[in-house]
Amino acid sequence: CKVYGYNHKTMVKEAKQIHGFSHGMTNGAEWYPLFGGMQDYHIVTRGALHITLELTLRKFIAESTLKKEWEKNKEALFRFMEQVHMGVKGFVRDQNGRHL
Repeated sequence: CKVYGYNHKTMVKEAKQIHGFSHGMTNGAEWYPLFGGMQDYHIVTRGALHITLELTLRKFIAESTLKKEWEKNKEALFRFMEQVHMGVKGFVRDQNGRHL
C-alpha cells in the first residue's frame, strides 16, 4: 500500500495533515468497522486478501472532478498493480508431481 501512497500526487501529504495517517494509509477496521463484508468472506472461504482503495478523502465527489482525480490516482494505481509481479512464484508439489 505504501507503493500506492507514495506514487499518488497528494495522498501521503494530505492524509497525514488531515487525518494523521502515516504513508497515506490506515487500518480500514479503525477507519470504519465493517463485519461480514467481501474481505471477511474471501479470507475465511478462499484465503484471499482483498483491499479497498479510497481514491479521495471525500466519500462523494462532484462529477466535474473525476478527470482530475483520475490523473492524481492513475500512476499510483499502475505502480500498485505492478507489485503483483514481486515475490516468489510457483507451485508446491509432492514427490509424484501432484499439487499439494
